Amino acid sequence: GPFLARTAKKEGRLSKPLNYLGIGTWDKLKNKKYNRKSIIVAIYSAFIGGITHILLDLPSHEYVELFFPFLLFKVPGILLHSIIQSQTYNLTIYELIWMIESLIALIFAIYFLRYIKKYDLINKWYEEI
Repeated sequence: GPFLARTAKKEGRLSKPLNYLGIGTWDKLKNKKYNRKSIIVAIYSAFIGGITHILLDLPSHEYVELFFPFLLFKVPGILLHSIIQSQTYNLTIYELIWMIESLIALIFAIYFLRYIKKYDLINKWYEEI
C-alpha cells in the first residue's frame, strides 16, 4: 500500500508504470479506519480468495498440497502429458494451464487497477468514511 505509493511518487524506473496503474493514490490506505463492516468484508474476501486459489491450483500444479503433509492430491495423468519436450525444457499440460491462468490473471489485474484509477475509486471510497 503506502510503500508502493511512495515508490510511485519518487522519480525512477518504477514510478511511470506504478503511476499508470494508479498505485500513487494508495498512500491513503495508511489513514484507513477499520470498523466491524470492513473486518467482515476482509474475512469474506480472504475466504473467497482462498477457495478460488485452491480451485485454480487444482489443474495447474503437479501436486496440490491442500492440507500438506496430511493430504496431497496428484493431478490426473493426462495433465502430466508433455506437449513440448526438448533436452532443456519439458512443457506439460498442467504447466501450460498455469501459464495461461497467470496471463489471464495479469490482464484482469491491469484492467481492474486501471478501472480504479480511471474512476478515482480510491478517493471515492475514502470520502465515504
